[in-house]
Amino acid sequence: MVAQADRLVTDEPVAAPAQTEAAGDNPLLEMDIEQLMHMELIQTTVPGAHWHWEDDWMVGYQFMRVQNEGYNVGTNSVSDQQVLRGGNYNNIHTSMTMDMHMLMAMYGPSDDVTLMVMVPYMDMTMNHLTRTGSSFQVKSQGFGDIRISPIVSIFDEYPHRVQFEAGLSLPTGSVNKKDLTPTGYNQLEYKMQTGSGTVDLQPALTYLGQNEDLNWGAQARGTVRLGTNSAGYRQGNMIELTAWISPKISDNFSPSLRIDALRWGNLVGRDSRLNPRANPESDPNLQGGEQINLLFGLNFAAGLDDEGRGHRFSVEGGLPIYQNLNGPQIREAWRLGGAWNWTF
Repeated sequence: MVAQADRLVTDEPVAAPAQTEAAGDNPLLEMDIEQLMHMELIQTTVPGAHWHWEDDWMVGYQFMRVQNEGYNVGTNSVSDQQVLRGGNYNNIHTSMTMDMHMLMAMYGPSDDVTLMVMVPYMDMTMNHLTRTGSSFQVKSQGFGDIRISPIVSIFDEYPHRVQFEAGLSLPTGSVNKKDLTPTGYNQLEYKMQTGSGTVDLQPALTYLGQNEDLNWGAQARGTVRLGTNSAGYRQGNMIELTAWISPKISDNFSPSLRIDALRWGNLVGRDSRLNPRANPESDPNLQGGEQINLLFGLNFAAGLDDEGRGHRFSVEGGLPIYQNLNGPQIREAWRLGGAWNWTF
C-alpha cells in the first residue's frame, strides 16, 4: 500500500552517503528522516504485514469472496457425476460461496509493539445435487473466531524490518450451524461452520523491505489447534507462506503481485451428527490439502497528511495455480476482495 506512518526505520540517524555522491544523483539525500519514514508501500491484504508508531490508531474493514466449484482428487479434477456415483453418496456440493466481512483495529502503544484485533462475520451458501437429480441449497451466517495479536519488532534497520506476531484465535464462531435439507433441519458440514470451536495459536514471522521505488515482503504463519471442540473434533493445523512485491507508481497508487501457499490437515475426531457417507464434505478424512494462489492487487491512498495518516483502499483478486486435495473435495475457483483502512 502507499505511504503511511508504518515506517521501515530505526531511531538511529540515517548514515550519511559518501561525500563523492552528488545530491542531485540520489533523491534520498534530499529527504529528511521523516520523509523517509513515509515512503513505505504497505501490503494491507496480508494481516500483520504492517505496524504503527506510538499512539497511532487504525480502523478498517475488509471483504473477501471465495468461490468454490467442482471437485479434485489429489491434483486431478473429477466431474460431479463421477463423485456422486463413484462414492455412492446421497448428495454432493456443486458450488460454495463464502463471503467474509472483517472489522479490524490496530493501536501502537509504543514504537516497537502494535496491538491488533480482527472480528470476522461469515456468510456462506452451498448448493447440493442429490442422487435423484434434484438440488437444494443451505446457508450459514454468523460471527467467526476473533483474533487478537501483539506484533513485536525484532529487527529494524532501514530498509529491512522483521517482526513477530503472537496471534491467538478465540472460539467465538459456531460449530453448531444447522439448516433445512430434504431430510429435515440438520447439522451443516464442516466447511459451513463459522468457527473452529477451539483456541488456536497463530504465530507469524514477517519480513518487510522497501526502497524509494519498491515494497516487498514475505510472511510465514501457522495455525495450531488446541484441544477438541464441543462437537467432538478439532480442525487440522495449517501453515501459510506468502510473498509479495509492489512497485510505487505514484504517491497515491501501487499495484501488487502476491503468491500465497497453504497446507492444512484433515480433522482429528468427527462430529457424530454428520454421516461421512452422506457427502464428501461430511467426511473428516477428506478435509486436508495443499494450495498455491496467484493474486494481483491495486492499492490507493486519499487524504494523507504530513504524518502519513489518512485513508487507504485496496482490491485484490486471483485464483489457484495448484491444488492437491484429500478428495474428493470441492476446490476453489477464484477469490476477490477489497479493504479500507483509516489511520489516525
